[in-house]
Amino acid sequence: MSTDMCKENIIAGIVTFNPEINRLSDNICAIKNNHIGRVIIVDNGSDNIEDIEKTVAGYDAVTIIRNDANKGIAYALNQVFKKASLFDSVQWVLTMDQDSVVDDGIIDIYSYYYRKESNDKIASITCLRYDRGYK
Repeated sequence: MSTDMCKENIIAGIVTFNPEINRLSDNICAIKNNHIGRVIIVDNGSDNIEDIEKTVAGYDAVTIIRNDANKGIAYALNQVFKKASLFDSVQWVLTMDQDSVVDDGIIDIYSYYYRKESNDKIASITCLRYDRGYK
């Protein structure tokens, strides 16, 4: 899969609420390493919004939508999709929590499914969750 195809067709959306900044940075870095060009962060009224803004300032094409209060994940995800719909070329939105970090190559794996001829029948692709803290 070409890098340009990913950047053109996929946006990542992250919902945050008082995230641990190093983990959020790992999250964004992993997304960018998977060739996703644009990231939309919806913050649900975090106390550390200034730290979030400083963190994302180091990355290209990251947008923050600031909510005054925690409006819940469903509300925030709707904001992600509404913002993503403003980009004509976007076909897929990768949604994540603030502490989720994708594996290298995950978009290449997902692309197998969304490039298939039957992709008009695919509404959602999910991954096997691995908890780094669990041994």
